[in-house]
Amino acid sequence: MEPYLKSSVLELLDREEKFLPKDVFTYIRSFFSSYDQLILNQCVDSKKIHPILQKYIELIKQEIQYPTQFENFHRQERVPFDYYQFAKELINPFIDKEKSHILGRENIKDILFLLKGGENVILLANHQAEGDPTLLSALLDDHFPHFIEEMIAIAGARVRTDPLTIPLIRGQHVLCVYSKKYFDLYADKKMEMLQHNSTSMLVLRDLLSQGGKLVFVAPSGGRDRKDDSGRLLPSPFDPDSIEMMRIVGSKGKKATHFFPLALHTYDILPPPEKIKKEIGEQRKMCHSPIHVNFGKKFHMLAPNSLEKGEKTLFRKHQADKIYQEVLTLYDEIIH
Repeated sequence: MEPYLKSSVLELLDREEKFLPKDVFTYIRSFFSSYDQLILNQCVDSKKIHPILQKYIELIKQEIQYPTQFENFHRQERVPFDYYQFAKELINPFIDKEKSHILGRENIKDILFLLKGGENVILLANHQAEGDPTLLSALLDDHFPHFIEEMIAIAGARVRTDPLTIPLIRGQHVLCVYSKKYFDLYADKKMEMLQHNSTSMLVLRDLLSQGGKLVFVAPSGGRDRKDDSGRLLPSPFDPDSIEMMRIVGSKGKKATHFFPLALHTYDILPPPEKIKKEIGEQRKMCHSPIHVNFGKKFHMLAPNSLEKGEKTLFRKHQADKIYQEVLTLYDEIIH
């Protein structure tokens, strides 16, 4: 038996402490402790997970030494190293697939039909766990091969600077934008962030013009968090974000359709209680089922003939309507 198989996951990591910055080591240690709990509960074989975690450490060290340079749009990397498959192998042990649910399968079939016909689909979803796109892949790939594999995830631009996250997102198609929630936190960089977002939307328009694109976007601009009473619901959708998706979709050369999607992934990787300005956060994962519910096509309307004030109200009404559909889908998967 190889020596590393005799050690716990934390001992595997501790041997690398001198090669990692202190803050990175602290964050990754809380994440690795989650695997020790999986092994203790016999949810994963230590012989299988140790090599994967060793590779993850190597990728983090590589990222620190030679940071990946991200454009607004990052194309997934599958060769010579398959980052997409690696991310699934890293996350898979935390998903209790026997108790997980995939609802709205008939709507998934409608989406697949549209994509096969060269048209586009934008999923308007709530967002709970940092790795929601990877969790979707891990859950759905066995049932609907290649459905999520080519999905474009619209993600916060901050993911490009987190060495713990980058090895996971390199396997995804990622379009980076800055959430409005950070504009006030970084007031001195607001114009720069707005210009970045504008460029990203032009890139998205060009991608949609190619056709056959599946896009995941969370119009709330961030992850769902529990309220003061401990209740967890999808965060309200931002009307401007939804309107931007509608406008960009209408400017592409191929038709773009919108489908609501509800996710319940919170228990696997809950977010921090509050939004943080600093890069990096404690990541403590738990073995848990995840639940997804795909809704029917939403017919997006354009407020073309309305006055400015009326357009604002119309956008809010349309965003609220989509949000209510996601709330209904969410209610179906938690009860």
